[in-house]
Formats: sequence, structure tokens, C-alpha cells
Amino acid sequence: MTGLACANKAGKKSGDLYRTDAAITADGRILVIWKELQVGTQPKQEISLYNMDKLIKVYDAQRKQEQKKAKKGTLKKKDKNKSLSLSFSGKKKKQLSNACIGSFSEKPTKKKQALFKPNNSFQAIDVENYAENGKTRWRVVITSGNEINETKQVTISRIEVKMDNEKEGKLSYSVFRNHVALKDDPAGKLELEGGHIMGKDKFEFVCLKGSGKDKTTKKTLRKQYFGTIDLMDIKTKIK
Repeated sequence: MTGLACANKAGKKSGDLYRTDAAITADGRILVIWKELQVGTQPKQEISLYNMDKLIKVYDAQRKQEQKKAKKGTLKKKDKNKSLSLSFSGKKKKQLSNACIGSFSEKPTKKKQALFKPNNSFQAIDVENYAENGKTRWRVVITSGNEINETKQVTISRIEVKMDNEKEGKLSYSVFRNHVALKDDPAGKLELEGGHIMGKDKFEFVCLKGSGKDKTTKKTLRKQYFGTIDLMDIKTKIK
């Protein structure tokens, strides 16, 4: 997927895209994309949700068109397998924009308080959808790492997303965040790589911990840990 900086109506004015990450729900219906944009001298993080059924419909149509040309022998060499990518800045941008359920963003003034890149660290993102009172809700989880030998706080953020009741097509969200630590390392000097939402509330994750230096290579040694938490235990509301 290319041209993500133009994934929605405000995309062209959002800034230059220089980092992205994505995840998909277990049922394959919803795609979440985390983007970091440079707006002037300030970074900005944006999260967008997409309807995969609509994206696949666009993808299938352009893929079939390419295969049809290939069969007829009219496909140019430079266009071979071009249909394997979806460009949000190309001819299909209107259809792809319609597949965007909604976006929300933040331009943090203090790195430690950033909603979508806490402590200036972003490791991974995951998403699941669920129903509440007959309405669709989305749960997004962001893991924030701690680079080895640094003292950044390691966190897991739970973002509860729903369609705004007052503004049609606009998403509203709440952010909950808590620190993560191991029993043998209560200070939380870890690097939390990422994880997956299992069902609605369970989250399984992998984290690394420095364990000294290799005597031969002098490189930092790391131990790998696997953890599980109940996302509803993350109760500290940030927004």
C-alpha cells in the first residue's frame, strides 16, 4: 500500500510520511494503520481504520484488469504486477478514501505525554473489533519499548475507538495506559517488541531484557520473555 499520506481528505496537508506500521483484525475485516508524519519541524502521529472488504474490492478489480491485459498480450512490461499495490495517491484514491472508516491524530508538544508514541517510542500496533450495545467498537493496542540501557518507561496503551454520536463519519476515542514490568525487573527496564489481542480483552506480548555483555563480541545479550495481560487491567486514563 503506497501513498498513505493521502489516505484521507486531509492527507495532502498532513505532512510528509516517513514511518508506518499496520495490523489487521483476526476476522480480516478491519485494517489499522499507524503513521508518523513530519509537519514542518514537528512530528505528528495518526491512526486510521479501514474497511478491508472495500479495500479488497478495489484491489480485486485492478488485479483482474491487469490479468486480462496480460492474457491479451497488451500489458506493458513496466506495468507487470503493478496491481499488487494499492496507491492512495493514484487513480483509485477516491475509492480508497471511501474505505477509510476514520482517522484521528495528535501533534504532541511533550514526547513523554504523547498519546500514540509514548516517551518517543513506538514498537507495534494491533486491533480488534467488537460489539457493544449493538454498535461496532474498535480496540487498538500500542506497545511502547525501552531501548536497551536506557530508562524510558515501558508501556501498553489501550485505545477504545467508536463512531462519534454527534458527528457522522468522525471517530472518538479514549486512551488508557499503564507501565509494564517483569517480576524480576520491577523497574521495567525492558524493550517491549509487540503482541496480539486474543479475543476481546486478552493481550499476549513479547519483550526483551538486556542480560550483560558477550565476552567475545562485546555485544549486549538479551533474554526474551513472553507475557499475557488482561487489557481491562489497564485503567489509567490518559485521554
